[in-house]
Amino acid sequence: MLHARDFSVSDRPRTRDALYVSALYLWMFSSFGLFGPFAAEFLRQAGLAPASVPLFFAATRLVRVLSAPTWTAFVDRRSSARDVLLWTSVPTAVFFTWMAFVPAGWTWLVAYLAFVVLRGPAVSLCDVLALDAAAREDTTYGKIRLWGTVGYCAGAFAAGALHQLHAGRAVLLLSLLATVLAGVSVFKLPAVSGPKSTSYLKDVGALLRKPRYVALLGCAALHQLGLGTYDMLYAPWAASRTSGTVAGLSIAVGGVAEVAFMLFGAGLLRRLGAHRALALAFAASALRWALLGRWTSPAAIVGLQLFHALTFGCFYLAAVQTVERESPPTIRASAQGFFATSTFGIAAALSLAVASPLQRAGGLTLVFDAAAVCASLAAVIAWVALGPSAERAQ
Repeated sequence: MLHARDFSVSDRPRTRDALYVSALYLWMFSSFGLFGPFAAEFLRQAGLAPASVPLFFAATRLVRVLSAPTWTAFVDRRSSARDVLLWTSVPTAVFFTWMAFVPAGWTWLVAYLAFVVLRGPAVSLCDVLALDAAAREDTTYGKIRLWGTVGYCAGAFAAGALHQLHAGRAVLLLSLLATVLAGVSVFKLPAVSGPKSTSYLKDVGALLRKPRYVALLGCAALHQLGLGTYDMLYAPWAASRTSGTVAGLSIAVGGVAEVAFMLFGAGLLRRLGAHRALALAFAASALRWALLGRWTSPAAIVGLQLFHALTFGCFYLAAVQTVERESPPTIRASAQGFFATSTFGIAAALSLAVASPLQRAGGLTLVFDAAAVCASLAAVIAWVALGPSAERAQ
């Protein structure tokens, strides 16, 4: 697959690939936003006891930890990101059709596990396509990726409104429509693939011996210990401190701040460099978590969400582009997959496991304080281990 290293500014061919990848992000993340926030409700309808739902989610995270590297290895050795996303969109559409028209029962649980297996590597593969499209069209990765945030927010808003109307089938049908449109978008992309790995394990071993790549995995995982807790616990906590309306407004403000950084933050990333940008993002997270447990007025809760521009927008853009620079051309998908798996899979699951006893001991203030400590450590690692001196030593 063509990618950023293959083009100079003067010889980039003009394509519409950025438009199609933007549409892919929009529709795929819309389906995530529609289905994800209320997945627990569908699982309860399938017969799971409320106490069993967290355990089932933990099991599906483990499945994703295993499935995502398997898919990305297949991409690097045999296929392309475009083709795998296209193939998996068909059974994913079948999954939503099944959930919409087959009565609730154990088959829903099997279908959900299949959905996790199929969609495990989706975000990493979208990122690979976006980096390539950005290179071909002389745009930025952030301007393409922001449509994922827009899609997720729109999907979650629609799902919330439909949930109030007890229209669960409508949520599933809209998720089906978004999946089909995502498949159409990826179908429009060129069917090209890049160099294939002939010694996959050797290439992976070389990648995992790169100090900068390993340091990135470590500091990103530390940072995710806070973000993972935020993703699962913030909304009910904010609602309990203020109201559901204020909680919803604060989440919307966070989404707008994230999109704004992805749209306008490319210049700042270039000026700072990856290691400073990541250190800034992690330091902003540390400050955000430290204040969040103590500033609980409605204005403060909404205002602190502006930090999301740095704590996710800046972090994610800098991290994905660092992975791209560090990865050999033959295992680009796997490098992104390892990053996503370690950060949003393993670290996210660990954050929820640790948050439970911390919350019992000292409430969410203690949870956020622990997250602030982890983010501070991540900032130090990013500054020291990802800087130019570390690159020269490598």
